[in-house]
Amino acid sequence: MLCRPGRTGRPAGDVVRGIDTLGNARFVRTVLERAQEHRSARLVGEFGLAEIDLSDESAGAEIGTEALEVLTEADLAEGLAAALPAG
Repeated sequence: MLCRPGRTGRPAGDVVRGIDTLGNARFVRTVLERAQEHRSARLVGEFGLAEIDLSDESAGAEIGTEALEVLTEADLAEGLAAALPAG
């Protein structure tokens, strides 16, 4: 199987990026950090947080703890896309 530099192929036809074969904990941390950034942006949009008065002590009270802690599949997908090298 022909692959671009930095990528290898598997017999099943899957393409493995060089970064994926490293088992690099920094890469995983970067994916999670980017996923958290995506979650934060998503929550700002979903709850209209860009428009709130920060002097209001009850601001954001309607946001449950779970929403602040959970990374969705979309958050992780965006985190992975942001962490991979361009190309």
